[in-house]
Amino acid sequence: MFGAARPATKGRNVHSDQHREGSGKLNGPDRRRDYAIARGSAMECAAILEVIRLLSAAPNPSLDEGKGLLVRVVEMLSRMCR
Repeated sequence: MFGAARPATKGRNVHSDQHREGSGKLNGPDRRRDYAIARGSAMECAAILEVIRLLSAAPNPSLDEGKGLLVRVVEMLSRMCR
């Protein structure tokens, strides 16, 4: 279980770092690029949650909640990339 949690934690940290970095950019293309990278990291986290589900390494309600949050984050970042 803990081995599977490490990549998810790493992906979440990369996502938040990219989001903060993108917020500080002044020009649009750099900001959009950073948000796109953060969006990709969030999608990787969702994929990791699916692997955890397949391995039955965590309860489904927790995975559903996490995936729901990630969907909202990806939607938000997609709008910010425009």
